[in-house]
Amino acid sequence: MSIDETNDVLNLIPSIVWPIGILLVITILIGGILFGSFQQKRLARISHGLKQIAGGNLSVRMASKNQRDDIDELMTHLDSTTETLDRSITQIKHNAQHFAHELRTPMTH
Repeated sequence: MSIDETNDVLNLIPSIVWPIGILLVITILIGGILFGSFQQKRLARISHGLKQIAGGNLSVRMASKNQRDDIDELMTHLDSTTETLDRSITQIKHNAQHFAHELRTPMTH
């Protein structure tokens, strides 16, 4: 290979690398935007669910079975915590009703 041919090849490399580099950067940006949007929707779902729970709706469940990542694990733990809280409140209400009944019964006699 002559020096002229080598120079022609070396001059051709930037014209190949730049378009590939630009295409790669655009692809990565689009992928990042799509991934970020998907994760943002999941975080908004958690936020909405927590607002409902704080408002007293303990029947809310957030976990999806599609993903197996940290956010899905967080959602599963939040659901488990909400279920435990719901059971505890139900038990407290039941006990309060039982105690009220027990206190009323002797007073009526």
